[in-house]
Amino acid sequence: MKFKYNYPNNTLSYQKHELWYQIAETETFTGNFEARGFNLTNGWITFQVYEKQIKVFYKQIKADNLANFWEPQTITYYRKYLPKEEEIIFEFSAPDEVEKINNKWVRKGANQ
Repeated sequence: MKFKYNYPNNTLSYQKHELWYQIAETETFTGNFEARGFNLTNGWITFQVYEKQIKVFYKQIKADNLANFWEPQTITYYRKYLPKEEEIIFEFSAPDEVEKINNKWVRKGANQ
């Protein structure tokens, strides 16, 4: 899935087919360390804006039926560093996957 983030306005959109859909302001939150967050249908995403870059952290939940709490789910975490531009389009891929080992987020499979 492609995302479009505008950090001066703190807006996030995602692309579905040819169209872009903006996440409603009611779905925003402030995360740890002043991260700007957005609740998504399939998880959440946060942005930490630094002087020269933006760190993006994404929790993606995959399930056959997200409405059923008891349905088996697959959770994947992603982390990506983006250049600090007013508006940037990006997507996540396997090299962006991270996992928590000894209380630290590391690239998935890095400790193998």
